[in-house]
Amino acid sequence: FTSAERAVQVFGCYVAGGNFNQLPPGEQRRRAIEFVQQRQVLLVWDNFESTLPQFNDAASPYTDDERRRLAELFADLTRGPGRGALLVTCRPGETGLPGARRHELLGLARADSLWLLAGIVQRNNLRLSDPRLRRERLAPLLDDLADHPLSVELVGPHLKTLTPEAIRADFAQLLARFEQAAPAAPHGGKGRNSSLLASLEFSRRHLSAAAQDALPWLGLFRGGVFEDNLLEVSQLRPEDWQPIRDELQGIALVRVEDEFQIADRPFLRFHPTLAAAAADDRLAQQPETRQRFIDVYGAVMQMLDKALAGSQSRAALAILDREEANYRCAVRWAIGDGRIREAAGLGETFSRYLQMSNRLRERDAWVTMLRDATRQGAFTAEAAYYERQAAWTRFQQGDPQGAVAQLQALIERLRSTSEFDPASPLAKSVLTLGRVHYVAGASSQAIPILRDAVGLWEALVEREAGQSWQALLARGEAATAASELGNLSATLGDLANALRNTGRHDDALAVAETGLRIDTALGNQRNFAAGHGQCASILKAAGRYDDADARYDLARAAARDAGDQELEGTLLQHQGGLAGERGQFPRAVALHQQALRRFQAAGDQAAMMKTYNLLGVVEQNAGRLPEARAWYEKSRQVAVALKDQRGLGEAAHNLGIVCQEEGEAARAQGDEAAARRSFETALASVGESLRIGQALRNQPGEAASLSQLAIIHLHLGDLPAAERRAEAAREIRESLGLNDVWKEYNTLSKIAAARQDPAAASDWAQKRDAKLAEVERLAGGGGGVPTQMLQALQALTLACAQAGFGGQSLDPGAAEALCTLDGYPAPFPIFSAALRQLAAGQLPAIPGALPGELQQILTTIVEAIRQPTQN
Repeated sequence: FTSAERAVQVFGCYVAGGNFNQLPPGEQRRRAIEFVQQRQVLLVWDNFESTLPQFNDAASPYTDDERRRLAELFADLTRGPGRGALLVTCRPGETGLPGARRHELLGLARADSLWLLAGIVQRNNLRLSDPRLRRERLAPLLDDLADHPLSVELVGPHLKTLTPEAIRADFAQLLARFEQAAPAAPHGGKGRNSSLLASLEFSRRHLSAAAQDALPWLGLFRGGVFEDNLLEVSQLRPEDWQPIRDELQGIALVRVEDEFQIADRPFLRFHPTLAAAAADDRLAQQPETRQRFIDVYGAVMQMLDKALAGSQSRAALAILDREEANYRCAVRWAIGDGRIREAAGLGETFSRYLQMSNRLRERDAWVTMLRDATRQGAFTAEAAYYERQAAWTRFQQGDPQGAVAQLQALIERLRSTSEFDPASPLAKSVLTLGRVHYVAGASSQAIPILRDAVGLWEALVEREAGQSWQALLARGEAATAASELGNLSATLGDLANALRNTGRHDDALAVAETGLRIDTALGNQRNFAAGHGQCASILKAAGRYDDADARYDLARAAARDAGDQELEGTLLQHQGGLAGERGQFPRAVALHQQALRRFQAAGDQAAMMKTYNLLGVVEQNAGRLPEARAWYEKSRQVAVALKDQRGLGEAAHNLGIVCQEEGEAARAQGDEAAARRSFETALASVGESLRIGQALRNQPGEAASLSQLAIIHLHLGDLPAAERRAEAAREIRESLGLNDVWKEYNTLSKIAAARQDPAAASDWAQKRDAKLAEVERLAGGGGGVPTQMLQALQALTLACAQAGFGGQSLDPGAAEALCTLDGYPAPFPIFSAALRQLAAGQLPAIPGALPGELQQILTTIVEAIRQPTQN
């Protein structure tokens, strides 16, 4: 494990199963401590010396802060009485762990060490019937080796050429030397690890001269290395290396793994002791060696970039997983040698690897280190990259205005600089500025900025390839400007998102399909999956549900082929949302649960929090308010543990809506006291959401809270407060160009009607209808309910209301129409269920899964029924 949090997760999943990952980090830690206290369990932290400062090198992931976290976890796990135990293996006696008690570990039981040695002998084509290998001749050797399993592995293969007595004679001199040099064991025993160190030196000394000369090159790497990388760094000829590899394999210092290869050469897994045998700091300090090491991993970076962007991303992740320590070393050596440009390029690829592996805290720390490194010296393209990253981080931390100002300053500096070619950094910075605007909810402001960025990338493609991107794709020559085309596709994706957010669905789909066409030409499997997912989201927004569902299926399959579990989980979330909108509530729950399992496996707490919230939305739309409340509370718990203010705001907002709907149900049943209690609780919960949105400067979120508060105040009869909230929401949504502003016009119309001001009510209603018509026009008219059908549904709604509240019986024709609606695709069965409630004399909650025009039909009739009671 590389962190205290990961140690807790691995332990918890072993004891409690995979569902342990769905708990928030604070609860995971509490449960882990509880397991040690209450269960007979042995938790082992092996090779703890790798975390200690004296063992830290350029490849180490451990920082002083991480060591502090591990020490705090150790203290928590071992505090007070308990039935379990924590065993830490560490070669130095001092671990830095508070209250640790030292115990010298002994070797294997003799039967076990003999069994291990027998396996080694047989692998080396020796027979156990060989007189040299009788038990009475092997026993003294095992005594010398202290039955240490690693010592047996190192010395055992030499029985092929040496007798046990010959090994003992040579080994005795080495053992005496290491016993004298090693720190004393407790109670006056032999020096610590002396048998292992003597075994290692014995094995090294009996290597051929060529193998001994090669060992320092292996010592540059940690844990293992792909053979091609070793040969490139060491400059060993393959024909010279092959017998050396065979020799090292024969004594178990190297193991060959063929599952993944580079240049048709395997990965070489090192024996745990090889680093100590091969260590030679002088080689690592030679400038030509360091330069070659950095250059080799620069070539690896280029290979990985191509694989991550294509159809081989799964293999790329597996390769980098094996080479992680060596890759880290290359980046840190590049920084130390002042090769900042190479470090920045290598570091960007590694941060993508951490992102795709869902190691988000490590990714943030990695980016921070590289940002600090690139800030030294003159203004460069690399410095501009990390300045842009810093602005994005600032935005994510809740300061969109500061992020915009930082990006605008960077863009101005790039437009005027002559220190380097600023064309590509400028295009990326303009893209990021547009992205900040649309993610912050200001999509109307983002669109012209993103169109500017598209133009910049189109010019860069033409400059690189000498022809337009359309001509490149038509000729099948996308590879000649692959980087520029990839960035053009990403920018088109952001523009499509902004267009979708403003309701321009036809334009959004056309732009998204263009980006997808580019991704297909580039063979970028991950982006191919994401592109289909984006098209699906646009089709969903346009009401083309069947087309959207099919696209989500295609996107998920592509994400699975790319090995991107994070993207696959996100697509499952979105498809679950689509199923919920279609009234397919069981399927929606199943899709969200699939997403949840992927996020749990990755330990992605933020994504789990969001999925809990989405499950609550499904239950709420299905009319199961207690279940919805439970999921929202679960999401809130994770948000508290993560200190995620945005997540806290969303949970508070949704819990407030649940309380509001409970109040509406109580009022419909004539329990006014219970209704007012629910509305007051809703007021407090949505008020909390408002405060969080304001603190985060999240204007769309602030507007949503204000809009909901206006409705709650209206339910409470506080018309002045309702009007203030609705006007504030209207101002924000109008300033951002948000189409949801029709909701405020609708609320203001209701407020005016409640004040007995029919003229104002009519004016606001007309503005509402005009805005809804504009939204439909921008969307291209796709997915709307035909006018003739709307008129029929209005008449059916009135008939159901008259049956339930007017003392009339339901007309047989109306009953048949309800049955017909039940057989229609979503969302008509949801609408039919609401009408059946009306016919039964119950006021339904307005389902959020219904299109706006159907919600409006229900809202109008429900308000008309309530009006006499409220007067």
